[in-house]
Amino acid sequence: MKKIAIVSFLVILCALSQKIDAKDIQESINKLCDKVEQCVIPEIEQSDLPPEMFKMMVDQIKTQCRSTYEWADNAFTSEIEDAAIACLDSLSALTCSEFLEDDGEVNTPECQEYEKLTQ
Repeated sequence: MKKIAIVSFLVILCALSQKIDAKDIQESINKLCDKVEQCVIPEIEQSDLPPEMFKMMVDQIKTQCRSTYEWADNAFTSEIEDAAIACLDSLSALTCSEFLEDDGEVNTPECQEYEKLTQ
């Protein structure tokens, strides 16, 4: 469960406080959402959740992740657009085991650069 919260936080973190072109960020967010679903949903399937709880969690992951880009166009400045997209794309390029290691606290060099620019 902690992994799910961390992954969701990473997606939201990449869309906070700055402004980006929604068309550009949408593609990167969609790739990351695909990665989240590919890696996290099988983890949830292995838990002992009742079917209703499993469905609710999967639906929540899909809804929260996909809705991120709807407000991303108001969240970024053009100054950090490339860094934000590079961060999202670097997370999408990870294998599932890399993506979920350290309880989902993944920090790629691209995301470290993004964090520097947003502080």
